[in-house]
Amino acid sequence: MVQLLVSLAHVSDTYPTLGASAGVFGVLVAYALFFPQRQVVLLFPPVPMPAWLFATIYALLELLLGMSGNEPDVAHFAHLGDMVGALVLVLHWARIVRQHKID
Repeated sequence: MVQLLVSLAHVSDTYPTLGASAGVFGVLVAYALFFPQRQVVLLFPPVPMPAWLFATIYALLELLLGMSGNEPDVAHFAHLGDMVGALVLVLHWARIVRQHKID
């Protein structure tokens, strides 16, 4: 939905998007929220870093690439939309869990 809204707002013609990468980005954010201090290692270069830092850097990279418009075949804003969706959903679930522990 985010990719569609961005393309409608800034591009004269819209195009269909297809793929599972946005869902993968949502899983990345959920992992970073559940296990923020776990080390993840990039394939290239092999640099270990905490999951929260990796997810944050990747989100910023997606934002920059989406705003640059240099890769029109990649739905960067779909990736960002799913990252934000995962963030909202995990925080909502955490609130529900905390609420039930208090009751």
